[in-house]
Amino acid sequence: MVGSTFNGLVFVVLGLQLPRLVGEANQVVRAEGFSPWVLPLMILGVQVALSVIRAFWITITGGLQCLTGRLRHRPEVMPSWRGILVMTLAGTRGAVTLAAIISLPPEEELPGRTVLVVLATGVIITSLLSAAFGLPRVLRLLPQNEGETPAQQELTETRIALTRSAIAVLQAEQLRRQPDAARRTDAVTLLMSEYSDRMRRLDTKTADPEGKRATSVRQKREEIALRLRILRLQRQVLSGLLSDRVINDVTERTVSRQLDFQEQELQIEAADMPRLPELLPTT
Repeated sequence: MVGSTFNGLVFVVLGLQLPRLVGEANQVVRAEGFSPWVLPLMILGVQVALSVIRAFWITITGGLQCLTGRLRHRPEVMPSWRGILVMTLAGTRGAVTLAAIISLPPEEELPGRTVLVVLATGVIITSLLSAAFGLPRVLRLLPQNEGETPAQQELTETRIALTRSAIAVLQAEQLRRQPDAARRTDAVTLLMSEYSDRMRRLDTKTADPEGKRATSVRQKREEIALRLRILRLQRQVLSGLLSDRVINDVTERTVSRQLDFQEQELQIEAADMPRLPELLPTT
């Protein structure tokens, strides 16, 4: 909170000085015999160079992590070019650079200070704009399993295999039972619907032209959110019953443990929900 406040103050101070600095920088550039368009071109050049260096550094770091993981028998996943592009855009910072530039000695002691401040400011603004407008679109290029470690992929495949086995058991049970229109809402049908919906969410490799997977994930997230709200309300009611001495400590602890277990299950289920590009915010 404090860091964000000081970052904002730095940009406010810059905004107050920026019009004057841009005018002075134009005068300096013209005095050297260059066109005023040199400043924007230099800003773009510096921005491109920084992006290339950042992408190169991310690639080198990812390679070193993979190598270290192999030596420690902990496999790591090398980020794809899409992931590198996302991290390159998401790595935008500027407050420290701006504070360092503003703290330089005045123009009389350091010739060219005004040009440096304008260049740094232009690069920071360009980085922020590219991240704000480019990052949401680039995120949609990521595959749904981008960034998953081998352990996470193995966990997902295991859950898919277990879900398929449950569906096979339910299908066999449906064939064994006599068809009865009055029993369409029996336990087998309800469980089949639940496991089929779970398979639809887990199996991200299967094509989904109708968008049923995104709908299923969205509905499940809403369901989990509502269940968590209900659990919080139930905790408040339980605390009130204990305060009013309607129940004793033993009953409160028993019910509280049950609520804890339900909340833990919901949190695990929420953490395992797949990330789908269809559910990303639009700009």
